[in-house]
Amino acid sequence: MKFSEAFNMEFQQSNLDFIDIPLDTDLQFFIDPTSIRALKTNWGGGLEKLIQDYFADVMASIKNGDLKRAGVLLSSLKESNSFHLGYSSKKSSGKALGVKTAELILESLKNSKAAQTGLLHDLEDTALTIDGIASDRISDSVCNILKLPFIEYTQKICEFYNVDMSDVSGIRLWDPSSGRWGKRTFKLPIYNGEEIILIPKVMAREKIAYSHSKFYRKYIIPEIRAEHLKAGSALVTLLRGKQTVTATKIIEEFGQSKEFIEEQIVKYPDAIKQYKEELLLSSPPPLPHKSFDNSTGAVTGPLSSDVENLKLAIKENNEQLYIESLKKIFLTIFYPSLFYPCLIKGNMLGYSFTMLNESRAGFFFDFSIFEIPADKVLVNIVMSSSHISESYLENLVQEMDVIKTSVCLLSCCEATNELQKDKIKALAKSKGKYIFIINSAVINGVLDEYYKIGEQHFSMLRDKFKEFN
Repeated sequence: MKFSEAFNMEFQQSNLDFIDIPLDTDLQFFIDPTSIRALKTNWGGGLEKLIQDYFADVMASIKNGDLKRAGVLLSSLKESNSFHLGYSSKKSSGKALGVKTAELILESLKNSKAAQTGLLHDLEDTALTIDGIASDRISDSVCNILKLPFIEYTQKICEFYNVDMSDVSGIRLWDPSSGRWGKRTFKLPIYNGEEIILIPKVMAREKIAYSHSKFYRKYIIPEIRAEHLKAGSALVTLLRGKQTVTATKIIEEFGQSKEFIEEQIVKYPDAIKQYKEELLLSSPPPLPHKSFDNSTGAVTGPLSSDVENLKLAIKENNEQLYIESLKKIFLTIFYPSLFYPCLIKGNMLGYSFTMLNESRAGFFFDFSIFEIPADKVLVNIVMSSSHISESYLENLVQEMDVIKTSVCLLSCCEATNELQKDKIKALAKSKGKYIFIINSAVINGVLDEYYKIGEQHFSMLRDKFKEFN
Protein backbone atom coordinates (compact mmCIF):
# COMPACT_ATOMS: atom_id res chain seq x y z
CA MET A 1 0.00 0.00 0.00
CA LYS A 2 1.31 3.43 -0.97
CA PHE A 3 1.37 6.46 1.30
CA SER A 4 -1.37 8.23 -0.67
CA GLU A 5 -3.65 5.19 -0.35
CA ALA A 6 -2.98 4.68 3.35
CA PHE A 7 -3.91 8.29 4.09
CA ASN A 8 -6.88 8.45 1.69
CA MET A 9 -5.37 11.19 -0.45
CA GLU A 10 -7.25 12.05 -3.64
CA PHE A 11 -4.00 12.68 -5.47
CA GLN A 12 -1.89 10.76 -7.97
CA GLN A 13 1.91 10.55 -8.07
CA SER A 14 2.03 13.16 -10.83
CA ASN A 15 0.45 15.81 -8.59
CA LEU A 16 2.20 14.76 -5.40
CA ASP A 17 5.35 16.69 -4.55
CA PHE A 18 6.88 13.75 -2.70
CA ILE A 19 7.78 10.19 -3.64
CA ASP A 20 4.63 8.14 -3.06
CA ILE A 21 6.44 5.36 -1.22
CA PRO A 22 5.07 1.87 -0.54
CA LEU A 23 4.69 1.40 3.20
CA ASP A 24 5.47 -2.32 3.32
CA THR A 25 8.77 -2.30 1.40
CA ASP A 26 11.36 0.00 -0.21
CA LEU A 27 11.19 1.84 -3.51
CA GLN A 28 14.33 1.65 -5.65
CA PHE A 29 15.27 5.31 -5.66
CA PHE A 30 18.28 6.97 -4.06
CA ILE A 31 19.31 10.38 -2.75
CA ASP A 32 22.49 11.46 -4.51
CA PRO A 33 24.89 13.90 -2.78
CA THR A 34 26.07 15.17 -6.18
CA SER A 35 22.50 16.14 -7.11
CA ILE A 36 22.08 17.84 -3.74
CA ARG A 37 25.25 19.84 -4.43
CA ALA A 38 23.71 20.98 -7.73
CA LEU A 39 20.64 22.46 -6.01
CA LYS A 40 20.64 26.26 -6.26
CA THR A 41 18.06 27.24 -3.64
CA ASN A 42 19.05 28.31 -0.14
CA TRP A 43 17.33 25.18 1.15
CA GLY A 44 19.51 23.01 -1.09
CA GLY A 45 22.61 24.85 0.07
CA GLY A 46 21.67 24.05 3.67
CA LEU A 47 21.43 20.36 2.86
CA GLU A 48 24.83 20.37 1.19
CA LYS A 49 26.41 22.09 4.19
CA LEU A 50 24.97 19.53 6.62
CA ILE A 51 26.47 16.63 4.66
CA GLN A 52 29.84 18.31 4.12
CA ASP A 53 30.16 19.38 7.76
CA TYR A 54 29.29 15.90 8.99
CA PHE A 55 31.91 14.14 6.89
CA ALA A 56 34.43 16.89 7.67
CA ASP A 57 33.84 16.09 11.36
CA VAL A 58 34.56 12.41 10.63
CA MET A 59 37.79 13.23 8.81
CA ALA A 60 38.91 15.75 11.43
CA SER A 61 38.31 13.21 14.19
CA ILE A 62 40.48 10.64 12.38
CA LYS A 63 43.21 13.22 11.74
CA ASN A 64 43.20 14.27 15.41
CA GLY A 65 43.37 10.67 16.60
CA ASP A 66 39.85 10.71 18.07
CA LEU A 67 38.91 7.37 16.53
CA LYS A 68 36.16 6.82 19.07
CA ARG A 69 34.26 9.89 17.90
CA ALA A 70 34.89 9.03 14.24
CA GLY A 71 33.54 5.53 14.86
CA VAL A 72 30.45 6.88 16.62
CA LEU A 73 29.77 9.32 13.77
CA LEU A 74 30.07 6.58 11.14
CA SER A 75 28.14 3.89 13.03
CA SER A 76 25.33 6.37 13.75
CA LEU A 77 24.42 6.44 10.07
CA LYS A 78 21.97 3.58 10.45
CA GLU A 79 18.86 4.23 8.36
CA SER A 80 15.62 4.07 10.33
CA ASN A 81 13.35 2.49 7.67
CA SER A 82 11.18 5.62 7.82
CA PHE A 83 12.15 6.66 4.28
CA HIS A 84 11.31 3.42 2.41
CA LEU A 85 13.94 3.95 -0.29
CA GLY A 86 16.55 1.45 -1.46
CA TYR A 87 16.94 -2.07 -2.79
CA SER A 88 14.74 -4.07 -0.40
CA SER A 89 11.93 -5.95 -2.16
CA LYS A 90 10.44 -7.19 1.10
CA LYS A 91 9.98 -5.35 4.39
CA SER A 92 11.71 -1.98 4.44
CA SER A 93 15.26 -2.29 5.72
CA GLY A 94 17.77 0.53 5.35
CA LYS A 95 21.29 -0.37 4.35
CA ALA A 96 23.35 2.47 5.73
CA LEU A 97 26.48 2.13 7.84
CA GLY A 98 26.00 -0.41 10.60
CA VAL A 99 28.62 -1.00 13.28
CA LYS A 100 30.61 -3.58 11.29
CA THR A 101 30.57 -1.54 8.07
CA ALA A 102 31.48 1.59 10.04
CA GLU A 103 34.50 -0.18 11.51
CA LEU A 104 35.67 -1.22 8.02
CA ILE A 105 35.23 2.33 6.69
CA LEU A 106 37.01 3.81 9.68
CA GLU A 107 39.93 1.44 9.17
CA SER A 108 40.03 2.27 5.44
CA LEU A 109 39.95 6.03 6.01
CA LYS A 110 42.50 5.83 8.82
CA ASN A 111 44.99 4.10 6.51
CA SER A 112 44.03 6.00 3.37
CA LYS A 113 46.74 8.22 1.90
CA ALA A 114 44.08 9.85 -0.28
CA ALA A 115 42.12 10.75 2.85
CA GLN A 116 45.23 11.88 4.74
CA THR A 117 46.21 14.24 1.92
CA GLY A 118 42.70 15.74 1.73
CA LEU A 119 41.84 14.25 -1.65
CA LEU A 120 38.84 12.47 -0.14
CA HIS A 121 36.69 15.07 1.59
CA ASP A 122 33.09 14.26 0.62
CA LEU A 123 30.93 11.38 1.80
CA GLU A 124 30.39 10.09 -1.72
CA ASP A 125 34.17 9.94 -2.35
CA THR A 126 34.16 6.73 -0.33
CA ALA A 127 32.22 5.06 -3.17
CA LEU A 128 35.37 5.33 -5.29
CA THR A 129 37.79 3.77 -2.85
CA ILE A 130 36.03 1.57 -0.29
CA ASP A 131 34.53 -1.83 -1.10
CA GLY A 132 30.86 -2.24 -0.26
CA ILE A 133 30.05 1.46 -0.50
CA ALA A 134 27.64 2.23 -3.34
CA SER A 135 24.26 3.85 -4.06
CA ASP A 136 22.30 2.23 -1.23
CA ARG A 137 24.70 2.97 1.64
CA ILE A 138 25.51 6.49 0.43
CA SER A 139 21.81 7.32 -0.02
CA ASP A 140 20.74 5.91 3.33
CA SER A 141 23.57 7.74 5.09
CA VAL A 142 22.54 11.01 3.43
CA CYS A 143 18.93 10.49 4.50
CA ASN A 144 20.06 9.95 8.07
CA ILE A 145 22.24 13.07 8.16
CA LEU A 146 19.41 15.09 6.61
CA LYS A 147 16.66 13.61 8.76
CA LEU A 148 15.78 16.94 10.40
CA PRO A 149 15.21 18.92 7.17
CA PHE A 150 13.30 15.94 5.73
CA ILE A 151 11.11 15.81 8.85
CA GLU A 152 10.42 19.54 8.44
CA TYR A 153 9.59 18.91 4.78
CA THR A 154 7.20 16.10 5.77
CA GLN A 155 5.41 18.35 8.25
CA LYS A 156 4.96 21.14 5.68
CA ILE A 157 3.78 18.65 3.06
CA CYS A 158 1.24 17.10 5.44
CA GLU A 159 -0.12 20.58 6.19
CA PHE A 160 -0.39 21.30 2.47
CA TYR A 161 -2.13 18.02 1.63
CA ASN A 162 -4.14 17.92 4.88
CA VAL A 163 -2.62 14.65 6.14
CA ASP A 164 -2.99 13.83 9.85
CA MET A 165 0.12 13.69 12.02
CA SER A 166 0.75 12.49 15.57
CA ASP A 167 3.52 13.00 18.12
CA VAL A 168 6.40 10.56 17.74
CA SER A 169 8.98 10.50 20.52
CA GLY A 170 12.53 9.19 20.55
CA ILE A 171 13.39 10.13 16.96
CA ARG A 172 17.17 10.06 16.71
CA LEU A 173 18.78 12.72 14.56
CA TRP A 174 21.93 14.75 14.08
CA ASP A 175 22.12 18.15 15.77
CA PRO A 176 24.71 20.22 13.86
CA SER A 177 24.76 22.99 16.49
CA SER A 178 25.90 20.64 19.27
CA GLY A 179 27.74 18.19 17.02
CA ARG A 180 25.92 15.28 18.63
CA TRP A 181 23.20 12.78 17.96
CA GLY A 182 20.11 13.25 20.11
CA LYS A 183 16.46 12.28 20.44
CA ARG A 184 13.46 14.54 19.93
CA THR A 185 9.69 14.42 19.56
CA PHE A 186 8.06 15.42 16.28
CA LYS A 187 4.62 15.36 14.71
CA LEU A 188 4.72 12.92 11.79
CA PRO A 189 2.33 10.71 9.82
CA ILE A 190 2.10 7.22 11.34
CA TYR A 191 1.12 3.96 9.67
CA ASN A 192 0.91 0.65 11.58
CA GLY A 193 2.73 2.22 14.49
CA GLU A 194 5.72 3.46 12.45
CA GLU A 195 6.54 7.05 11.58
CA ILE A 196 6.98 8.03 7.94
CA ILE A 197 9.40 10.62 6.56
CA LEU A 198 8.78 11.88 3.03
CA ILE A 199 11.32 12.93 0.40
CA PRO A 200 10.74 15.43 -2.46
CA LYS A 201 10.56 13.52 -5.72
CA VAL A 202 12.74 16.21 -7.33
CA MET A 203 15.62 14.72 -5.29
CA ALA A 204 15.12 11.07 -6.29
CA ARG A 205 17.66 9.38 -8.57
CA GLU A 206 17.90 5.84 -9.93
CA LYS A 207 21.51 5.61 -8.66
CA ILE A 208 24.16 7.94 -7.30
CA ALA A 209 26.29 9.72 -9.86
CA TYR A 210 29.59 8.41 -8.49
CA SER A 211 30.88 5.30 -10.25
CA HIS A 212 34.32 3.91 -9.48
CA SER A 213 34.42 2.04 -12.81
CA LYS A 214 33.54 5.14 -14.87
CA PHE A 215 36.01 7.22 -12.90
CA TYR A 216 38.71 4.62 -13.49
CA ARG A 217 38.10 4.34 -17.22
CA LYS A 218 37.71 8.04 -17.97
CA TYR A 219 40.22 9.63 -15.61
CA ILE A 220 42.72 7.06 -14.34
CA ILE A 221 43.31 4.92 -17.43
CA PRO A 222 44.31 7.94 -19.61
CA GLU A 223 46.92 8.89 -16.97
CA ILE A 224 48.31 5.34 -16.88
CA ARG A 225 48.31 5.21 -20.68
CA ALA A 226 50.25 8.47 -20.96
CA GLU A 227 52.79 7.27 -18.41
CA HIS A 228 53.45 3.98 -20.20
CA LEU A 229 53.60 5.59 -23.63
CA LYS A 230 56.21 8.01 -22.33
CA ALA A 231 58.22 5.16 -20.77
CA GLY A 232 57.79 2.92 -23.83
CA SER A 233 56.75 0.04 -21.60
CA ALA A 234 55.81 -3.47 -22.67
CA LEU A 235 52.14 -2.49 -22.56
CA VAL A 236 52.53 -0.28 -25.64
CA THR A 237 51.05 -1.79 -28.79
CA LEU A 238 50.56 -0.65 -32.37
CA LEU A 239 46.93 0.00 -33.28
CA ARG A 240 46.03 1.28 -36.75
CA GLY A 241 49.61 2.42 -37.23
CA LYS A 242 49.69 4.37 -33.96
CA GLN A 243 51.28 3.50 -30.64
CA THR A 244 48.84 3.17 -27.78
CA VAL A 245 48.11 1.35 -24.54
CA THR A 246 44.63 -0.14 -24.62
CA ALA A 247 42.26 -0.02 -21.67
CA THR A 248 41.99 -3.80 -21.88
CA LYS A 249 45.75 -4.21 -21.42
CA ILE A 250 45.78 -1.81 -18.46
CA ILE A 251 42.92 -3.63 -16.73
CA GLU A 252 44.57 -7.01 -17.39
CA GLU A 253 47.82 -5.74 -15.93
CA PHE A 254 46.60 -3.78 -12.91
CA GLY A 255 42.95 -4.75 -12.42
CA GLN A 256 40.39 -2.18 -11.37
CA SER A 257 39.96 -2.73 -7.66
CA LYS A 258 39.01 0.18 -5.42
CA GLU A 259 42.31 -0.28 -3.58
CA PHE A 260 44.22 0.25 -6.82
CA ILE A 261 42.00 3.22 -7.71
CA GLU A 262 42.86 4.89 -4.41
CA GLU A 263 46.58 4.47 -5.09
CA GLN A 264 46.10 6.17 -8.46
CA ILE A 265 44.12 9.04 -6.88
CA VAL A 266 47.17 9.79 -4.74
CA LYS A 267 49.44 9.47 -7.77
CA TYR A 268 47.21 11.58 -10.04
CA PRO A 269 45.45 14.04 -7.70
CA ASP A 270 43.99 16.12 -10.52
CA ALA A 271 41.94 13.14 -11.69
CA ILE A 272 39.45 13.19 -8.83
CA LYS A 273 39.23 16.99 -8.92
CA GLN A 274 38.34 16.92 -12.62
CA TYR A 275 35.86 14.09 -12.04
CA LYS A 276 34.04 16.01 -9.30
CA GLU A 277 33.97 19.21 -11.37
CA GLU A 278 32.49 17.39 -14.34
CA LEU A 279 29.82 15.71 -12.21
CA LEU A 280 28.82 19.04 -10.71
CA LEU A 281 28.55 20.67 -14.13
CA SER A 282 26.57 17.77 -15.58
CA SER A 283 24.80 16.33 -12.55
CA PRO A 284 21.87 14.04 -13.39
CA PRO A 285 18.63 16.03 -13.78
CA PRO A 286 15.49 15.29 -11.75
CA LEU A 287 13.61 12.22 -12.90
CA PRO A 288 10.57 12.73 -15.15
CA HIS A 289 7.05 11.86 -14.03
CA LYS A 290 7.16 8.54 -15.89
CA SER A 291 10.06 7.30 -13.72
CA PHE A 292 7.70 7.23 -10.74
CA ASP A 293 4.71 5.83 -12.61
CA ASN A 294 5.15 4.55 -16.17
CA SER A 295 1.59 3.30 -16.59
CA THR A 296 -0.38 4.57 -19.58
CA GLY A 297 -1.93 7.95 -18.88
CA ALA A 298 -0.23 8.31 -15.49
CA VAL A 299 0.21 12.05 -16.11
CA THR A 300 -2.30 12.99 -18.80
CA GLY A 301 -5.15 11.05 -17.18
CA PRO A 302 -5.15 12.85 -13.81
CA LEU A 303 -4.33 16.14 -15.52
CA SER A 304 -7.34 15.86 -17.85
CA SER A 305 -9.54 15.08 -14.85
CA ASP A 306 -8.17 18.09 -12.97
CA VAL A 307 -8.88 20.35 -15.94
CA GLU A 308 -12.48 19.11 -16.12
CA ASN A 309 -12.89 19.71 -12.38
CA LEU A 310 -11.49 23.21 -12.84
CA LYS A 311 -14.13 23.95 -15.50
CA LEU A 312 -16.83 22.53 -13.23
CA ALA A 313 -15.62 24.65 -10.32
CA ILE A 314 -15.83 27.80 -12.43
CA LYS A 315 -19.28 26.88 -13.72
CA GLU A 316 -20.66 26.14 -10.24
CA ASN A 317 -18.64 28.87 -8.51
CA ASN A 318 -17.12 26.19 -6.25
CA GLU A 319 -14.09 27.88 -4.68
CA GLN A 320 -12.79 24.80 -2.85
CA LEU A 321 -12.87 22.66 -6.02
CA TYR A 322 -11.24 25.52 -7.92
CA ILE A 323 -8.35 25.66 -5.43
CA GLU A 324 -7.85 21.89 -5.28
CA SER A 325 -7.92 21.57 -9.07
CA LEU A 326 -5.37 24.33 -9.57
CA LYS A 327 -3.09 22.87 -6.89
CA LYS A 328 -3.02 19.55 -8.73
CA ILE A 329 -2.50 21.18 -12.13
CA PHE A 330 0.35 23.40 -10.92
CA LEU A 331 2.11 20.59 -9.07
CA THR A 332 1.98 18.47 -12.22
CA ILE A 333 3.00 20.90 -14.93
CA PHE A 334 5.53 22.95 -12.96
CA TYR A 335 7.52 19.88 -11.85
CA PRO A 336 10.52 19.73 -11.70
CA SER A 337 11.02 23.52 -11.81
CA LEU A 338 8.98 24.17 -8.68
CA PHE A 339 8.68 21.94 -5.62
CA TYR A 340 8.19 21.95 -1.82
CA PRO A 341 4.78 23.65 -1.51
CA CYS A 342 4.33 25.41 1.84
CA LEU A 343 0.92 26.67 2.86
CA ILE A 344 0.75 30.26 4.10
CA LYS A 345 -1.70 30.18 6.99
CA GLY A 346 -4.08 32.99 7.86
CA ASN A 347 -3.55 34.79 4.57
CA MET A 348 -6.45 37.17 3.90
CA LEU A 349 -5.46 37.52 0.24
CA GLY A 350 -6.84 34.13 -0.81
CA TYR A 351 -5.38 30.63 -0.77
CA SER A 352 -1.60 31.08 -0.78
CA PHE A 353 1.45 28.86 -0.79
CA THR A 354 5.09 29.11 -1.76
CA MET A 355 7.21 26.76 -3.84
CA LEU A 356 10.98 26.53 -4.14
CA ASN A 357 12.42 27.27 -7.57
CA GLU A 358 14.96 24.68 -8.75
CA SER A 359 14.48 25.26 -12.47
CA ARG A 360 17.36 24.48 -14.83
CA ALA A 361 15.76 25.92 -17.96
CA GLY A 362 12.61 27.63 -19.17
CA PHE A 363 10.35 30.32 -17.74
CA PHE A 364 11.21 29.97 -14.05
CA PHE A 365 14.94 29.84 -14.83
CA ASP A 366 14.73 33.15 -16.70
CA PHE A 367 14.50 35.08 -13.43
CA SER A 368 18.00 33.99 -12.41
CA ILE A 369 19.33 35.23 -15.77
CA PHE A 370 17.89 38.69 -15.06
CA GLU A 371 18.94 38.50 -11.38
CA ILE A 372 15.35 38.72 -10.17
CA PRO A 373 14.99 37.15 -6.69
CA ALA A 374 12.93 34.01 -7.16
CA ASP A 375 14.39 31.38 -4.82
CA LYS A 376 10.73 30.98 -3.86
CA VAL A 377 7.65 31.63 -5.97
CA LEU A 378 4.42 32.78 -4.34
CA VAL A 379 1.22 31.19 -5.63
CA ASN A 380 -2.02 33.01 -4.76
CA ILE A 381 -5.44 31.71 -5.76
CA VAL A 382 -8.65 33.76 -5.85
CA MET A 383 -11.68 32.90 -7.91
CA SER A 384 -12.78 36.32 -9.06
CA SER A 385 -10.55 39.05 -10.47
CA SER A 386 -12.90 41.57 -8.83
CA HIS A 387 -10.95 40.93 -5.63
CA ILE A 388 -7.78 42.23 -7.27
CA SER A 389 -8.03 45.84 -6.16
CA GLU A 390 -5.16 48.30 -5.80
CA SER A 391 -5.02 47.68 -2.05
CA TYR A 392 -5.06 43.91 -2.66
CA LEU A 393 -2.04 44.21 -4.93
CA GLU A 394 -0.21 46.40 -2.42
CA ASN A 395 -0.83 43.80 0.30
CA LEU A 396 0.34 41.09 -2.09
CA VAL A 397 3.60 42.98 -2.62
CA GLN A 398 4.05 43.16 1.15
CA GLU A 399 3.55 39.38 1.35
CA MET A 400 6.17 38.94 -1.36
CA ASP A 401 8.58 41.05 0.68
CA VAL A 402 7.99 38.86 3.74
CA ILE A 403 8.84 35.66 1.88
CA LYS A 404 11.68 37.38 -0.03
CA THR A 405 10.53 36.82 -3.58
CA SER A 406 9.87 39.03 -6.56
CA VAL A 407 7.65 36.54 -8.42
CA CYS A 408 4.00 35.68 -7.83
CA LEU A 409 1.52 33.56 -9.80
CA LEU A 410 -1.90 35.09 -9.14
CA SER A 411 -4.66 32.75 -10.27
CA CYS A 412 -8.22 33.84 -11.02
CA CYS A 413 -11.01 32.83 -13.38
CA GLU A 414 -11.50 35.91 -15.50
CA ALA A 415 -9.23 38.20 -17.42
CA THR A 416 -8.15 41.30 -15.54
CA ASN A 417 -9.22 44.76 -16.65
CA GLU A 418 -6.89 47.42 -18.03
CA LEU A 419 -6.59 49.28 -14.73
CA GLN A 420 -5.48 46.10 -12.98
CA LYS A 421 -2.99 45.34 -15.74
CA ASP A 422 -1.56 48.89 -15.56
CA LYS A 423 -1.16 48.63 -11.78
CA ILE A 424 0.62 45.29 -12.08
CA LYS A 425 3.00 46.72 -14.69
CA ALA A 426 3.64 49.73 -12.47
CA LEU A 427 4.55 47.45 -9.55
CA ALA A 428 7.06 45.67 -11.75
CA LYS A 429 8.70 48.93 -12.75
CA SER A 430 8.60 50.70 -9.37
CA LYS A 431 9.15 47.82 -6.94
CA GLY A 432 10.56 45.02 -9.05
CA LYS A 433 7.64 42.72 -8.20
CA TYR A 434 6.43 40.52 -11.04
CA ILE A 435 2.83 39.38 -10.61
CA PHE A 436 1.63 37.04 -13.34
CA ILE A 437 -2.13 36.77 -13.74
CA ILE A 438 -3.00 33.13 -14.41
CA ASN A 439 -6.58 33.25 -15.67
CA SER A 440 -8.51 30.61 -17.60
CA ALA A 441 -7.06 31.70 -20.96
CA VAL A 442 -3.50 31.46 -19.63
CA ILE A 443 -4.18 28.09 -18.01
CA ASN A 444 -5.47 26.74 -21.33
CA GLY A 445 -2.46 28.09 -23.22
CA VAL A 446 0.07 26.73 -20.74
CA LEU A 447 -1.66 23.33 -20.67
CA ASP A 448 -1.77 23.18 -24.44
CA GLU A 449 1.99 23.77 -24.61
CA TYR A 450 2.63 21.26 -21.82
CA TYR A 451 0.59 18.57 -23.59
CA LYS A 452 2.48 19.13 -26.83
CA ILE A 453 6.02 19.60 -25.52
CA GLY A 454 6.07 18.49 -21.89
CA GLU A 455 8.91 20.89 -21.09
CA GLN A 456 9.22 23.89 -18.79
CA HIS A 457 9.47 26.64 -21.44
CA PHE A 458 5.92 28.03 -21.02
CA SER A 459 6.09 30.50 -23.91
CA MET A 460 2.84 32.21 -22.89
CA LEU A 461 4.28 33.06 -19.48
CA ARG A 462 7.51 34.20 -21.08
CA ASP A 463 5.50 36.54 -23.32
CA LYS A 464 3.84 37.96 -20.22
CA PHE A 465 7.27 38.53 -18.72
CA LYS A 466 8.31 40.48 -21.82
CA GLU A 467 5.28 42.76 -21.38
CA PHE A 468 6.76 44.01 -18.11
CA ASN A 469 9.87 45.32 -19.90
